[in-house]
Amino acid sequence: MARLIRAEIYKLRKRSMTYILLAIMIGFIVLALSIMQTTALTSNGTTITTVTNGKTIMTTIPEAATNVHFLQDAITTAISFAGSIFGLALAVVLMANATGSEYSWNTMRPYLLCCESRLRMFTAKLIAAAFFIISGMIIGVLVAILLGALFTAIRGFSWSLDSGLMSFTGHQLLNFVRAFYVILPYALLAFLLQY
Repeated sequence: MARLIRAEIYKLRKRSMTYILLAIMIGFIVLALSIMQTTALTSNGTTITTVTNGKTIMTTIPEAATNVHFLQDAITTAISFAGSIFGLALAVVLMANATGSEYSWNTMRPYLLCCESRLRMFTAKLIAAAFFIISGMIIGVLVAILLGALFTAIRGFSWSLDSGLMSFTGHQLLNFVRAFYVILPYALLAFLLQY
């Protein structure tokens, strides 16, 4: 089974469509976060009052929006993009390309003949596709973290890793699993329709 999974990962790694879909996802995340940064900095004058641990803090909208969007909400935004219709479309295209191209190359019939069982072959394809979908989501989150840190540093706003980091990390891991759970039925449906 491990040999079949390695073969499927190798095939997906060598396809150019995998990298095109990754570039589209990264480009969309960069564009969306850049637009959010621009709109956060163009608003002016309004102050927001927040109460944290009994302290009342008054901040202007650009500072508050920048701190929110590019410290913690950049990760939330990237995960929500992955679980939205955008991420669903990319996952479905990846699944359809992974299986449909084998029909166009006329390699599916010989592959099924030399494989131990169809169930193992289908399972290996699903595991490899899930590996690439999760990897793409992780890359998208890392791009959002790097872009958020870059925008925060360029604008000179403060950011700190306080005691709420562990609860935030756990919450974002749960959101990541939820986003993958949202993508999963549609990716499986695309896989099913190919066979």
